[in-house]
Amino acid sequence: MLNQTALDTLFYTARTHNGWLDRAVSDAQLELLYDLMKWAPTSAIGSPARLVFVRSPVAKARLPPSATRRPRVPQRCACRAT
Repeated sequence: MLNQTALDTLFYTARTHNGWLDRAVSDAQLELLYDLMKWAPTSAIGSPARLVFVRSPVAKARLPPSATRRPRVPQRCACRAT
């Protein structure tokens, strides 16, 4: 059983990260993060993670526009029950 601090961190006070620092991430940090998430549960592997670590400005410039724009927030359905 998780203690209250862990539950708060994971479920009650967790927020989507939306800010970034302009500093490099080391290979060791990327490996650690990958090792932490590679076995995370998915919906029956229906949405497996596909990661590409892009580091150089040249490689970043080659990313398609869809990889760099903010995700679209779906609109509420305007459907009505009949």
